[in-house]
Amino acid sequence: MKKRITTIFTWVSNHKAELLIIIICLFGIQMLFIPLETLKKFGEGISPLGSVQDKTILLFKFIKISFPIFGICGLIWLKIPASFHRPLQHTVNNLLSSSWVLPLILILSCIIRIAWIVYYPTNPYADSIWYFRNASELAAGQGFVYSIESHKPLAAWPVGYPVFLALFYLITGPSIFIAKILNVLLSVLCVFMTYIVAKHIFNHKVGVLSALLLAFFPGMIVYSSLVASDLLFMTMTTACFIIFLKSQIKTRPGKKYPGEYIYAFWLGIVNGLTSLIRSTGLILFPFWIIMEWLLGYKARGLMLLKWTAAIAVGIMVILSPWIVRNYIHFNAFIPVSTNGGANFWIGNNPNAFGGYMWPKDVKQNPLIDLVGSETVIDKIGYSLGLQFIKANPLRALQLIPAKIFYLLNSNDFGLHWNKLSALSDHQNGTGNRAYAYTNLVYLVMVVLAIIGIGTLIIYSKFELLTWSGIFFSVYWIIIHLPFFGQDRFMMPAWPFLSIYAAVGISYIYNIDTHDGNFALEENNIINNSLESAQET
Repeated sequence: MKKRITTIFTWVSNHKAELLIIIICLFGIQMLFIPLETLKKFGEGISPLGSVQDKTILLFKFIKISFPIFGICGLIWLKIPASFHRPLQHTVNNLLSSSWVLPLILILSCIIRIAWIVYYPTNPYADSIWYFRNASELAAGQGFVYSIESHKPLAAWPVGYPVFLALFYLITGPSIFIAKILNVLLSVLCVFMTYIVAKHIFNHKVGVLSALLLAFFPGMIVYSSLVASDLLFMTMTTACFIIFLKSQIKTRPGKKYPGEYIYAFWLGIVNGLTSLIRSTGLILFPFWIIMEWLLGYKARGLMLLKWTAAIAVGIMVILSPWIVRNYIHFNAFIPVSTNGGANFWIGNNPNAFGGYMWPKDVKQNPLIDLVGSETVIDKIGYSLGLQFIKANPLRALQLIPAKIFYLLNSNDFGLHWNKLSALSDHQNGTGNRAYAYTNLVYLVMVVLAIIGIGTLIIYSKFELLTWSGIFFSVYWIIIHLPFFGQDRFMMPAWPFLSIYAAVGISYIYNIDTHDGNFALEENNIINNSLESAQET
């Protein structure tokens, strides 16, 4: 008996990654036997509003069909002899090593986004109307104002995306079509940047897989047809991360290398531009300092201080003119915009539930009559939000899980925005099936990322830069907790979701993950464990 227990523990110790995959496969198969009503009750239990929508019920139906299939296929893959794995693994590894695969992915990424734009025509709606109008007025030399008639200066919204559109409108003239084509280019660029990040942390093959997953990620594709700042912000935050990675040059303490400070300065420049697109970009500044301190490639004294100062100077080069402009017009220090107070109140008020809410009734929304007085609404929004937290500290804490829920529970806000922007109420493409399919793909990506992260933990891959995407994602969630949750806010973390999902696929299919700049040492882990299991 003792010998058998020892044998079991030895097997578990030698097959941790395989065991993780088996557990996930069995969980998927179990979905076949869970009644739909039980899943509905589970959804109602975790929903802050205590209810589930029709799209979620349909998603549960999709899960009950697809997850058992995935689970059975996974177990079969683990069960068949390793000799059958090798030809497929060899083919996949060769494909991912080919020089033409990445260009092909980028081309397909572009085609599928253009196809979506053609298939689902839209007109600006709500925020999109404002973006398009202000970009057109900026291109016409009217300035950043509430309206051409009033010429009243505006700072209630970030100026970055309208300026970005206006630069192109100076050449083409105002055009919704141009805004959509720019979305396609930004989206494809972000796919390519994701490849660069994954290649730098892991290797070329993981980079290609990451790009492939993000290229065909439905939740991202549908943003191509919207006049919105989300894709630009996502691309710019990824660009910031690439520059940060480039700045991570391992030097001996005390050794001078001016190039790292140049990278830090350019990181500040790009971070400053990112902040003008959405003010939360400014809160990335502490993240770079924390990561630099944790990595410790440079001395944590004067050199770190100089590196931090270089970023700060870069940010101020970009923001200083805007801060001066705002001070002249509003007699107040406004780094980016004045919508922070309203967003803070949305997340912290007696009727808050964790997601977006903006009642039109003045009794439920004391800020509604202040719209137009942007510095006043910003100040009062923060004041009322803080009063609520002080008076209801337990309720404020209870809202935190709800905010996380709305940040992470779905991936369909782009579809929702498209539906509101549709030319016709009868357009196909944003029904409940589309919502369910989009969220199903998102769930599969999350499961693959869990496998990837799990195998990194199992095999003790604790190189900090390997985990930098996890650190970024957690940090990004934390900085949104004072406000409210919405899945589009998590778009800057989508590249890392695809990267860790690619790591999960790499372990399952025995794709090399070594030889990157900050690489994993283990190779052939799943294959070796399978072979040893069969020998046993």
